[in-house]
Amino acid sequence: MYHLLGKESSSILEVCGGDGELAGGILNEMGDKVKEYVLLDNNKVSIEKAQNTLQPFIKSKKVELILCDVTEGNLTTRVNRTFKIVLGIGALTQAVLEKKSALKVFDELVDMIESDGYLVLTGITEQWVDSETMIQKGLSIKNRSLPNDQLQFYVAQKKK
Repeated sequence: MYHLLGKESSSILEVCGGDGELAGGILNEMGDKVKEYVLLDNNKVSIEKAQNTLQPFIKSKKVELILCDVTEGNLTTRVNRTFKIVLGIGALTQAVLEKKSALKVFDELVDMIESDGYLVLTGITEQWVDSETMIQKGLSIKNRSLPNDQLQFYVAQKKK
């Protein structure tokens, strides 16, 4: 993650961020490299848990929590900015979304990545988004799991 954040303070968008545990870990370890962290989730209880987990960072205005269903569309309008890193931890997997919805969300997320920014996708079940789909959208695959691994992950960079 240090490498992805770069030398300057960067912004992160986490989709389906749940209770904020990942955000808290990143901010506790690398908070000086993060200027803004936006967490999206469609579950009110998860957002409430994230408020508790991330309270010190919310007070400092470093974290924004947004209750929204990412499958409804218009993410780019609702969030209205781009990010150095977009995280989808389990978000675009078969266990969470149907394929059509996952691909629609993926298209919007790519539009929200800064030039030379990164998309990180992981999941225990198979991703709906694969290397070919990422390359077609102008992303360069930097790292990925083996195709049949139980834990699937991709790190892709948006080309300039």
